[in-house]
Amino acid sequence: MEVYIPYVIGSTLTAFLGNIAYTYYTYDDLDNSEDIETHDYDIMFETNNNRRLDGLTFKGKSASIRKICKEECGINIPDNNCKKIRGKLLRYIKEYETIGHYQFVQNHKKKKYISNIE
Repeated sequence: MEVYIPYVIGSTLTAFLGNIAYTYYTYDDLDNSEDIETHDYDIMFETNNNRRLDGLTFKGKSASIRKICKEECGINIPDNNCKKIRGKLLRYIKEYETIGHYQFVQNHKKKKYISNIE
């Protein structure tokens, strides 16, 4: 038992000195709330720019992207389940979730298509 006493004292002293050194070298001044300016606008202020489609599955997302393409862009995507159409839908879903609703509609809207949703 007498052999462990120097180890206990040494480890306690090392931990105490480590704590002092840690508090000396780290500087935490997180309470500067009076220095932060508040603004009256939102950072992500774009109307109708949601980046999520309705539905959790491919079937739900594809129905949502078909509806958006038909009503707002003037693109009619057929309802058959061939490889070419699935690839197109996957590409549209990924692009929609990457760039958002507004930019997607602006990129894919037909030139002479007049939307009834305004």
